[in-house]
Amino acid sequence: MKDTQKPAEFSNPDISRKLLRVMGMVIVVDLLTLLAGISFFMIIHGIVFAVFWLAPYWKFPRSIFFKVSGFPDKFQLVKKRRITWWQAIILVLKVLTILAFLGSGLWLLVRSGFYGQNLIWLTLNN
Repeated sequence: MKDTQKPAEFSNPDISRKLLRVMGMVIVVDLLTLLAGISFFMIIHGIVFAVFWLAPYWKFPRSIFFKVSGFPDKFQLVKKRRITWWQAIILVLKVLTILAFLGSGLWLLVRSGFYGQNLIWLTLNN
């Protein structure tokens, strides 16, 4: 199938293949960052959360999601949404979670340095 199809013309195998592609990329990124260290994992995982959680609300993460996933820009599952009052509360909690991942990853990186990325060293020296 061509990538220039309208969203209504997508069949389930096309959607499944693209979603599997996204999940596979996230798994590979998670494994590579775990090999680099726990703070790198937390920083990159915070960025991945930001892209997936904020894509329905803001244009910049939505464009990253479309480039990574291979979905067309007008895909029906990721539409721009208006924020209601109860979604604003959930959105604030998501942003706080993202900031917690980024902040704790950066704090651990600054506190322990690159040597402190080793989980065995962290558990034995604390």
